[in-house]
Formats: sequence, C-alpha cells, structure tokens
Amino acid sequence: MLSEVPEGWVAKNLDETCIMYAGGTPNRKKPEYYAPAEIAWIKSGELSQGVITAADEYISQKGLNESSAKLIPKGTPVIAMYGATAGKVGWLGVEACSNQAVLACIPKNKSYGWFLFYALTYASRALISRQQGGAQPNLSKSLIKGYVLPLPPLTEQKRIAGVLRSVDESIQATQRLIEQAERVKQGLMEELLTGGLGSEAIERGEVPEGWLATRLDEACTMYAGGTPNRKKPDYYAPAEIAWIKSGELAQGVITEVDEYISQKGLKESSAKLIPKDTPVVAMYGATAGKVGWLGVEACSNQAVLACIPKNKSYGWFLFYALTYASRALISRQQGGAQPNLSKSLIKSYVLPLPPLTEQKRIAEVLSSVDDRVKRHKDELEELRRLKKGLMDDLLTGKVRTV
Repeated sequence: MLSEVPEGWVAKNLDETCIMYAGGTPNRKKPEYYAPAEIAWIKSGELSQGVITAADEYISQKGLNESSAKLIPKGTPVIAMYGATAGKVGWLGVEACSNQAVLACIPKNKSYGWFLFYALTYASRALISRQQGGAQPNLSKSLIKGYVLPLPPLTEQKRIAGVLRSVDESIQATQRLIEQAERVKQGLMEELLTGGLGSEAIERGEVPEGWLATRLDEACTMYAGGTPNRKKPDYYAPAEIAWIKSGELAQGVITEVDEYISQKGLKESSAKLIPKDTPVVAMYGATAGKVGWLGVEACSNQAVLACIPKNKSYGWFLFYALTYASRALISRQQGGAQPNLSKSLIKSYVLPLPPLTEQKRIAEVLSSVDDRVKRHKDELEELRRLKKGLMDDLLTGKVRTV
C-alpha cells in the first residue's frame, strides 16, 4: 500500500472495487455432484497457472445447486487463500466454480479486470507478510477485502494492464520456445544416443553396428564424495574448494556452489577432488538421477557420484548419455519413497558407446540445442525482470501512462 496516492488516483479497499466471495466443495460422498466436463471446479493449487482454461475436476449443475459452490464469471481474477499456493492469482478464462480456498474478485463498474489481476498479483506479497498464523502463509478473506488499493481512472487502468499483458504474452511465447526446444532435444537424444534403435531395443541389449556395449564403470572412473566434520569450522572456508551437494545438480553446468571446504577439510575427510569438466550424478534425495557438469574443479558430498571419462569416452557425450540413462536407472531402483540410486547400479549400467569421433558429433548436436534453450531461458529471465520493474513503476503510479 502506498503512503501517498498518485494525483488523480483514489485509495479504495479491495471489496469496494470488486465483489468478492469464496467457493465451496460439493459432498464427496455424492458422485452425482461430480460430472466430467460439465462445470469447471477450481482448487487453489491450480492458481499457479496464470490464465485458467481447464480444471482438474468438474462438478454437475446439481452439485452447484446443492452446495456452497458459486458460479464465477469468465474474465474474473481469483486468488488462492490457503495452502502452498496462497497468494497466487489466476485469471479465469472460463466460467467456473471454486472450492473454499479460492476467492473470486469480480470487478465492479470502475474497475478493469486485467488491472485487478495485476494489482492483486503485486499486492499478494504484502498480504502474505501481514498474515499471522501457522507455518502455511494462509490469507484470510477479511485481510484481502480490507487491503487498500491505489486505483487509477479506468482508462489508465486499461493502459497499465495493456503494457503488462504485452510483456506476459512475450513471456508465454518464450516459454513455448523453451518447451519446443526441450521436446526437440528429447527426440534427438532418443535417436542419437541409441544409434536410431530406440530405448526399447537398447533395454533388450541390442547395440548399433560399430558401437560397443560398455559398463559405465568401464567408460569412466567413478567415485562418490564425503562430508567434512561439521563440528570443525576450519574444515569449511569461503571460496576455497567448491563442495557440491546433490541438490545443486539441477543446475546443469555448475560454476558456483553454496559451500566451500578448506584444503584441511579435503585432506582429513572422505571428500575427493573432482576435475573440472566431469559429469556428476545425484544418487539420493529429491534430485536423484539429475546429472550435472562441473565447470570448476570441486569436491562433493557422498550423495554425488563423479564419472570421470576414460580414454575412449568423451565427457560431454557421457553427460548426455547419463542424463538419458537416468530414467531407466531410477525405474530399476528398488527402495523407499525417494528414488535413490545405488553406486553399484549406476556402475553396472550398460551403455551403448559409439566411436570417439561419433561421441563428439552427437554431443555437439545436443549441446547446440542446449545453447538454444539457455538463450531462451536468459531471455525469459530478462522479461521477468522487466515485468517486475514495470509492475513496481506502473501499479504505484511512479511512472504514468497518461
């Protein structure tokens, strides 16, 4: 909320600018209350989508009539009040109902729907910071209704929303380019890393002509790391020796880490130095199966397996081959809820290994697609920064569109 309202704007509570109501859940014990593709029924977890055109569940007219669910018009901003997505704002691209964790914000006469969508998105961080309660940052209906919104004249609302929507459209177009490039990469990996035979043929033990069926521990030297004693602060030193943990392997190429260890920590622990330009695999935890590429010399904890290429193996080819193999490795692993990978399972995986010149050619093709994805992701990050700056300027009146 602004301490001063820009000239020509008015300060209004959100419930003065829109009609607000939460939804409800039809009785789960009555199957006739739920009907495929009849009335879209939105839950708070779906509000991370932005524009909502479909729902995970649909209810019947009977379910709507005989419950506290209410119909929300198409073109309405909605905000999640509870759970992991509390504060997320969606835009209904369809007429829908919602559960009680979603608050509809139907614009009144002097409010423009898309402006409210962006204003609510911008306000959500402040709303969450004010909310008192448990671990979940839940929002109360009264808190949202009482939020004071600086509201420009309707024509200015439309201009502001138009600018922000144009940036959003560029963001969505860039996201589609990333998705398309990643689909292309998946297809190329299936074709190139199996020599055109396909994954099922490789699983049956078939190998393309001129390739060798090679265990991973024959293609590379493999070892896991270790953790220096946490009770010895002299084992950890800022910016000395990079120390990789499994959670960091979602990054792809790794050039920076969260922690560093000292030379003493390396010598007096089971941690081992891994050369720069080495593929590494996460064995345990949420990132199990993720493959990283060391852009720096580093050590790792025991949840990370280094895969240093031997003479007849090209590092970048191994990186892509391991990435491709990780799904098969995880599907073979037995164990608890986490898809952990054992060192012995990874070592014994049989890899179809082409001649070195072909390994390099395959890696170059896949690397070129990765470069394209990175360029698009950099563009996406720049657009998101632009949008954030524009929201700071336009929704507070620092920069006027008049």
